[in-house]
Amino acid sequence: MSSLRGGNVSALGTIRATQLLTGLGVQLVVARMGLEALGTYGWLMAVSTLASTAVGLGLPLWLSREVAHDPERAPALLAPSLRLIGLLGTLAMLLLPPLLVWRAPGPGAWTLAVLAIGSMVGMQGARALGGVFSGLREAKLEVPGVLAGRLLTLAGALVAFALDLGLVGVFIGTLAGAWLDAGVAWLVAHRRLGALPASGPLAPVARASAPYGVNLFAGIFYLSADILVLKELRDDTEVGAYQLAAVIALQLPALAQVVSHAALPKMTECVRADTTLMPLVTTLLRPLLGVAWVLAIGGLVVVLPLVVWVGGSAESIAAAGPLALLLPLLPVRFANAVLGTVITAANLQPYRTRAAVVAAVGNLLANMMLVPWLGATGAAFTTLLTELALGVWFAILTGYLVGPYPLLRLHLRGILAGAAMGTVVVWCAPLGLVVQLFTGVVAGTGALVITGSLRRSDIAALRAL
Repeated sequence: MSSLRGGNVSALGTIRATQLLTGLGVQLVVARMGLEALGTYGWLMAVSTLASTAVGLGLPLWLSREVAHDPERAPALLAPSLRLIGLLGTLAMLLLPPLLVWRAPGPGAWTLAVLAIGSMVGMQGARALGGVFSGLREAKLEVPGVLAGRLLTLAGALVAFALDLGLVGVFIGTLAGAWLDAGVAWLVAHRRLGALPASGPLAPVARASAPYGVNLFAGIFYLSADILVLKELRDDTEVGAYQLAAVIALQLPALAQVVSHAALPKMTECVRADTTLMPLVTTLLRPLLGVAWVLAIGGLVVVLPLVVWVGGSAESIAAAGPLALLLPLLPVRFANAVLGTVITAANLQPYRTRAAVVAAVGNLLANMMLVPWLGATGAAFTTLLTELALGVWFAILTGYLVGPYPLLRLHLRGILAGAAMGTVVVWCAPLGLVVQLFTGVVAGTGALVITGSLRRSDIAALRAL
């Protein structure tokens, strides 16, 4: 196992950065088609992502944890996992497109539905293979497939926009990219692990991974509930406004997810050896919370010009209100990514699952009350409240597991860094958005170092994961 240590953070960072940047690029291309088109795209992605999460059944995270425990079992665990994803994916392809067409009929509805669901099934296969690579601490093996698949997805969106192919062209590129990613990952896994054994029984694998799947589905559902309720009670333009705000704010916590995922094998080792997790948790939270507060405060300072610039038109200003509510979520979601991973490593997934289910139900009910009144802004407000409640529960449970840890002090350092950076950005307002963004990066980095949120020792520790 020692030869496999290190490299997960840089590789997972490359993977997630590629996914984020190409996903952002695709949504910016769709935004140029108008808020209504972005709303339709966001709704299709929300439904297909829910379907994909159900198909995945939490297998990528479960595989990562189990392979970290015993790398020799990787082939035996991967074979039934891929078969299970194939069976559930086939079922999703048969049942969901008619439901989507019934809810959103129109020209090309069948094509869009099949392409969207098919893309998500391919992505789950690639993620299962990536879970094995991460558990082996060889996440770099996932990089070629992700790079090839995501660049093809972005190229497909650009071609669709240039040739006026609309959302059908965008989803053709998404489908091709997803399955290219899965195909490359399969070839790499075959070379690394050899031929997979005959698949064993599926039921034990499904039972073991189900708590992870329920937790992931509940988490995705409560984020998707905003879009689903907006679609039912308002219109695609409101969905588009919320989606544009989410593109800017809700993609960023993936940074914390990358770091937390890379730290999961190390956390698992600490739990098995009965050693304290507090130093590792503090090392993870200190830089992440600092960065989160800098991003949140910086985004609030430039929220109006930012949404117009990202959306490409004056109608995009409708996303300013939702974005102003979603940006304060960043520190909470960054912290939740780390604390939730601690709970998973400690094998207390049922507690996390119950919290996620309660959060999902509460978010849905709050959306049904506020969306008819406030639209996209109400949807953003319910997300803020739900994530705060989830964060309190995660903080309490993690304190029980690791003992007292300086969560509030780390938040305070981040707030100080963000406030200093925000002041500089406000002074630069007459110089335009681009100068403000550049100045914010420089001033924010300096403020993080001065407040102690960004330390060389922490960076070295993260690189060693």
